[in-house]
Amino acid sequence: MSHLPSFLISAFCFLVLFGIYWLWAMKGINSSVFKKKPVQRKPTMFDVRRLLQDGNRESAIKAYIEIFKVPLKKARKDIEELERNLKV
Repeated sequence: MSHLPSFLISAFCFLVLFGIYWLWAMKGINSSVFKKKPVQRKPTMFDVRRLLQDGNRESAIKAYIEIFKVPLKKARKDIEELERNLKV
């Protein structure tokens, strides 16, 4: 019976230290693993048009490819046609 209180004290200390360690570890995990990454929005045809109006043709072609998943040659052709229509 005399060993019971010392056992309880050591078990309590272990649980307290384990709890502190667990909280510390979870704080480290929360700061690196569970942070939300910024969401990148997909480009739209409005963005393509704005890029063309700003004179950024290559970026407009890249955005067009990302939107429609077309080959580079077709994207260039479509962007040229869009440029002609915008200048009219």
